[in-house]
Amino acid sequence: MAPRLPKTVKSKIFDSLNESISKGIAISAFKLEALVTNANSLSVPGRYAVLSALYSHALQYDLAYQNAEYYMESGHNDSDFIADIISGLTNVNLFNKAVELSKKYPIILEYPRSRQYIHKSALYTLDVEYCEHIILKYNLEGHNMSFNYGEILHFFGNDEKLVSRASAYFNYVYSSLADILAEYSVLGKSVVFGVSQVEDYSSLHLAININGQCFDNVLDIECKWHKKLAQYVVVDEKLCGIAFSMEINC
Repeated sequence: MAPRLPKTVKSKIFDSLNESISKGIAISAFKLEALVTNANSLSVPGRYAVLSALYSHALQYDLAYQNAEYYMESGHNDSDFIADIISGLTNVNLFNKAVELSKKYPIILEYPRSRQYIHKSALYTLDVEYCEHIILKYNLEGHNMSFNYGEILHFFGNDEKLVSRASAYFNYVYSSLADILAEYSVLGKSVVFGVSQVEDYSSLHLAININGQCFDNVLDIECKWHKKLAQYVVVDEKLCGIAFSMEINC
């Protein structure tokens, strides 16, 4: 049997990130300090990519995005590091920030893993123009989604202005969600999003699966999220009918 190779600093850090995801709890401030020290021992520009993923899972969003930009501006463009950055942003539901970064640095779409993350993010933020751009320019074979941008357009009656208003609303939805999950130090496990059709009635729903929390905690988080969403002025009937919920991941 070949000897086991020692783990690299990067692999040790990502083991901690995976542990955090499995528990559904953000990296603590105490642990973050030690992991940041380890990450700073890495060479630039890879250090920035690891720090971005690390800060994402510590729910320090500004630092996550800042280090993502540092990496992209370096021009290094390693496919694995870019995927780590985009995965980190999407793992904490920062779909709007992932799309923003991709539009600013189009080379992100040149890498299959990152492209799939970005396509999903564009769908989740109802950015149908960007979805169409990705579909027409790149091969997304094998990328399974429960719905596509065509269904979004159909749901909104192919009204591009309404879709644009819906997209602005969803950017607020995810920003509010990120703020509240950070307040509770909770990571969202996964997202269930799509259009449901029952006879002649269709509905759009977004559910956030939460891991490692009891029912009462999830209910508190969901109620606070709904209160934040109620502060957004929505006048379109289609937008008023969108359902938002949280579920306990088993």
